[in-house]
Amino acid sequence: MGRREAEQILKLREEGKTFASIASIFGISIERARQIYLSAKAANENEPSWPPFKRMLSARSRNCLIHHFGTEDILSDPKKIADIGILNLRKIRNIGIKSLREIVLALHSLGYIEFEEITNWFTGMFSGSVAQVKSAPSETGENKPRKPAPILKPHLGEVLLQRYGDRITEGFDDLKNFELIDELKKPIPGFIFYGNRRIILEVHQFLSQFPYAFTVRTKKGLDLRALPEQGIRNAHVHISRFPHLIRFVEKHESEMLCDLWGLLYGYPLDEVYQFTYAKKE
Repeated sequence: MGRREAEQILKLREEGKTFASIASIFGISIERARQIYLSAKAANENEPSWPPFKRMLSARSRNCLIHHFGTEDILSDPKKIADIGILNLRKIRNIGIKSLREIVLALHSLGYIEFEEITNWFTGMFSGSVAQVKSAPSETGENKPRKPAPILKPHLGEVLLQRYGDRITEGFDDLKNFELIDELKKPIPGFIFYGNRRIILEVHQFLSQFPYAFTVRTKKGLDLRALPEQGIRNAHVHISRFPHLIRFVEKHESEMLCDLWGLLYGYPLDEVYQFTYAKKE
């Protein structure tokens, strides 16, 4: 049973549901429901003290690494994991593509795996899933590197949908086409998700592992740590390769009108005009 189901069981139990009713909902035994609840509760209580690499992995990925290396301490030593190389990580027992992607992206975001190593591996495993962005030849015949990074699959948008898809209520298209941000074709993708204070802080910390500027705002503002412990609320996220645009949004979000949002979201100018003005003429 995955992390998402475990969180649902934890939530149901904290809402007062009996283990018998929870077991009936998920088609498991009462004892299994109790074990999952206790494990999820312990994880929630201990997770803030975990090292960054461990927090970024699902329980399945953590267990695969622990069983392979023979110790839970390996989750505090990501360099040792990175040193065996992606090809050898792929050979670890019970590691599927999903877990491998998760581990590799976590190691890359922490600086233990070079981008070139990832693209070489993905190019070999999934022909066509990695597109290198090449610069046009200059007048001197030399190639100059462009600013955008190569497009990596899975990109951050796919990872967000995998981890938090059941909590995201708006912005699916932006996340599914997230490679546009690396191609500098979309200034500010955005999405909305819901959760309690712990979940919102978790998403904020997760995003901070990647090389993008971003902002997370609730109705109570940008100070997420000031949120009350109890209660579910919506959080609005904006992500960009342009830090100054994010700072502009942070300062003026409540004052911005539809046409400016359209430009920042990267819609074609004729669509922005048609939507904002043409219908009113």
